[in-house]
Amino acid sequence: MRFIHAADIHLGHLFQGVKRISQSLQDEFKEATFNAFERIIDTAIAEKVDFVILAGDEYDRHQRSLKEQDFLRMQFLRLQEYGIDVFMVYGNHDYLTEESTFIEFPDNVHVFSKEVTTETILTSDNKRVGISGFSYDQQHIMNDYLAQYPDKQSNEDYHIGILHGMTKTQSQDYAPFEMTDMISKGYEYWALGHIHKREVLNENPAIVYSGNPQGLNRTETGDKGFYLVEVNNGQTNLEFMKSQIFTWDEITISADENDATDDLRRKIIEASDNLVKDTLISVNIHNAQKLNSELQNQIEDTDFLKYLQSYLEEIHIYAYKINVSYNNEAMFEDMDKEFWNQSQQEIFTIENVRNLDKNIVNYDMIRNHIEEPGYLNSIIEKSNNELNHKKKGR
Repeated sequence: MRFIHAADIHLGHLFQGVKRISQSLQDEFKEATFNAFERIIDTAIAEKVDFVILAGDEYDRHQRSLKEQDFLRMQFLRLQEYGIDVFMVYGNHDYLTEESTFIEFPDNVHVFSKEVTTETILTSDNKRVGISGFSYDQQHIMNDYLAQYPDKQSNEDYHIGILHGMTKTQSQDYAPFEMTDMISKGYEYWALGHIHKREVLNENPAIVYSGNPQGLNRTETGDKGFYLVEVNNGQTNLEFMKSQIFTWDEITISADENDATDDLRRKIIEASDNLVKDTLISVNIHNAQKLNSELQNQIEDTDFLKYLQSYLEEIHIYAYKINVSYNNEAMFEDMDKEFWNQSQQEIFTIENVRNLDKNIVNYDMIRNHIEEPGYLNSIIEKSNNELNHKKKGR
């Protein structure tokens, strides 16, 4: 028996923060999530899988466009030609509502409702497989749904649970669960969605996040894809399959006192040598205080980014942002270091950030961003950098 586990396709998602790149590339970015999903379908057909599991957030938003829906239908029709079934749930991005309208999918597609239900399939090697899951009917699901999942039945050879959610220690907003409760169900495989980073939480039974097939922003670096799962003699084996069209990454160089514009360019190109084709990068230039004032101004201007892009695009590397940092020591010539370190802890707090505008933090996207690990450190770093920038020049 073979099946594919994929999740978090986010069809139609637009890359953020890459506006300073050519229009032709912008157009390619718009198609990246579609093309990555097509690679999943290509693999399903080539590997002759029995079925495909999609664990939520197939669409980027609950108001699905006709283009996105028709694209999915066409891909599912391709699978139908080869007798491959699809079992899918909707997640917190594409949740079901009473006003949801859909283009009809072919008969090989089984969409789970807002209640936990179970489908059964007989595979090519005559294994009886039960598949249980549910779809979100609102953006946040705060109830633990695992109690509604049935135990594995004695007449089943294999059972799979589909869940778009997070552990209770991570969040209480997205179908929170405990792994011990999953294990108690007796299933062989739990196909998880929501987290955009692939991770095997447990091996036996397999409790697995497939991650997303295409990184959506600068924080989603590295290889992205899905799992091809093969079950032989009761053993579940996972093979990660890449599907991303573009890879997100960053490179860092350090400036030296005698560097000129071309020196920085050469360092950046050299640092990009090991990157795979079609990688989107942000460039970090450290110790910029060592450069003369004219060059500091130059690298912070958009012209330097355009200059750099013209060289990097020859090797299919696409720079979309340059981050310039200045060493702290310049600032501490005029400021007591111990005083500044103490002040940082008092000034840069989550509570102070929230108090800046109590209305805006009511938005989930903003509140979640503020609460991300490293958020306060990024503000401190930017503040230090701005103060050091005032001391620029040698």
